[in-house]
Amino acid sequence: MQLKKGLIYVNLDSSSVPFSHPNLDALLANYDSETFRIAHTAEEIWNTNWKCLVENFMEGYHLSVVHPETLHDYTPTGLARKLIGGDGFTCYAANYPKTIPSRGMGAPTLTNDERLRSTLFTIYPTLVASQAGILLVSLNIFPLNAAQIQVKWMLSIYGDDQQQDTILARIMHRDKVNQED
Repeated sequence: MQLKKGLIYVNLDSSSVPFSHPNLDALLANYDSETFRIAHTAEEIWNTNWKCLVENFMEGYHLSVVHPETLHDYTPTGLARKLIGGDGFTCYAANYPKTIPSRGMGAPTLTNDERLRSTLFTIYPTLVASQAGILLVSLNIFPLNAAQIQVKWMLSIYGDDQQQDTILARIMHRDKVNQED
């Protein structure tokens, strides 16, 4: 078992090499993820293949088309940019327009660019996550068969400046995004 950036990684193969992605660690370092607190967890069965979920999550082309009501205004397709990738992981930036209202400041170490994006990443084969300044949404994927997966998703937040009604609104928003997919 290994704890990194507030996430726990488990490999049942005791002879495996420990999880190590220094470039991804560096990309996420300023978010101060290990200080986020879990605000919500849910477990659901989704009718999809795990590969389809990961592929869908890791591309920004569909944001404006599939999510015109929930994500287009905040993360339009035209602003999505590929970031880094490596052995066992990949990521991209869902950049926000400079005209949208702030959702909060997040960690004091964030750059202006990091405050204006969600950094989406996957660590193959079972984790996808969206790291923003004040929110971390992570999905742990457990394939059940070729057409179904069990998903345990968590919403974690930075600091104590988000009220319970704001957290509930974010949970409802995430549910609507998932329904659109």
